[in-house]
Amino acid sequence: MTIFDAERATSTNALLFAMSRLGHGIAMRFRELKARHDTRKALGGVSEKHLRDIGLTRFDIRSNGELPLAKDAGEELGKIARARAGNW
Repeated sequence: MTIFDAERATSTNALLFAMSRLGHGIAMRFRELKARHDTRKALGGVSEKHLRDIGLTRFDIRSNGELPLAKDAGEELGKIARARAGNW
C-alpha cells in the first residue's frame, strides 16, 4: 500500500464516519418527532382534571412541542410534572 492509498483510505473512513453520524442524528430527530406526536395524541384526550392530577396543563403539552429536537420532550414533561408535584 502506498502513502497515497493510505491517505485515501483514511479520508474515506472519515467521510463514512461523518455520514454515519449524520444519519444517526437524523434518525434520532425523527424518533423524537414521532414520540412528541404520540404524546400529544395520548394526552389530547385527557381531561383538565386528570392533567392537573399528573401535574401538567394544556399549555405545557403545546409548548413542549416547540422545544429543540435535540431535547427529549417526554423527559421535559416529566420534569415539569415533578416540579409541580404537591404544589397545586
